[in-house]
Amino acid sequence: PRLLFWIHGLGIAWTYFPLGAGAGMFGSPVAKQYYSDLYRELNFDSIWGMTEDNPLFLNDTYWAAIIAQYGVIFIILYLLFLRGQLFKLSLLKKRDTWLLFSVFLLSGLASQSIITVYGMAIFALGRVRNEG
Repeated sequence: PRLLFWIHGLGIAWTYFPLGAGAGMFGSPVAKQYYSDLYRELNFDSIWGMTEDNPLFLNDTYWAAIIAQYGVIFIILYLLFLRGQLFKLSLLKKRDTWLLFSVFLLSGLASQSIITVYGMAIFALGRVRNEG
């Protein structure tokens, strides 16, 4: 299911270029709760774990959902924002900041790390360091 989300998420981003399909349309809890019409169009309703009655995997991949719902423009702005937050951690050298940013993004390919405590810690540290 995760690979399907990536394939279709990128396809949706391309189809609805540059702004995406819209909030709550793909890969989000809202799309799962109300079973998005996109899921029917993509024939997800015939795949175990991706049906309206059995939605186990319908919001499984964070980045695929972000790019499908909000498009290329938003993803670029979002990545710049994340990069800026990491650069605010001036305790780190630039090389280490890029490494942390890369690990953070790569971990997001397979999980929702950005919206976990681990992800929020990056934002909090950046804010505290910037304001302190």
